[in-house]
Amino acid sequence: MKYIFVPTFLLLVFLSSCHNNNAEKEITNTINAVYKEPNVYSQLGANTTLLSKQLSHLIARAKEVEELDLQRVRNSEYPTDKPLLIEGEIFTSVYEGYSSLKVDEMEVENNTAKAVVIFLNEGYKLNWSDTLLLTNENGWKLDDVKYNKDNGSLQKTLKEFNSNYKE
Repeated sequence: MKYIFVPTFLLLVFLSSCHNNNAEKEITNTINAVYKEPNVYSQLGANTTLLSKQLSHLIARAKEVEELDLQRVRNSEYPTDKPLLIEGEIFTSVYEGYSSLKVDEMEVENNTAKAVVIFLNEGYKLNWSDTLLLTNENGWKLDDVKYNKDNGSLQKTLKEFNSNYKE
């Protein structure tokens, strides 16, 4: 009985390791696809297939809020006022954005993952890391970004922005 248990245990460990390696590759591919071009928010357009349902909903609402407020300002007494806008690179904790990135660490547990990503902004000579949270919704999707510089997050930023608009 001992002899059967040891090979079975080793096989399970090996298979688990392979599964995590595949998940890590998929997660890295998702991250690279989301962050392919700087200023992710404005690059997204209608393509939110790499984002979780929750994050996708928050972004769609933010884009709607931008458009509604733009119309409100245009129709107001002060049509040159600045409407509510998402400005800066909200997919990282540095407003000016990044010029390159590298996935540094990753933890995968069931259908969730955390990836520490190191960003570099060559123009401003900045480097920093943020923690990306992903979820497996029929494929790995970006769900949130925890800003390591100020303890904020992408979802929190979007929720606050969306709550600023009063119809």
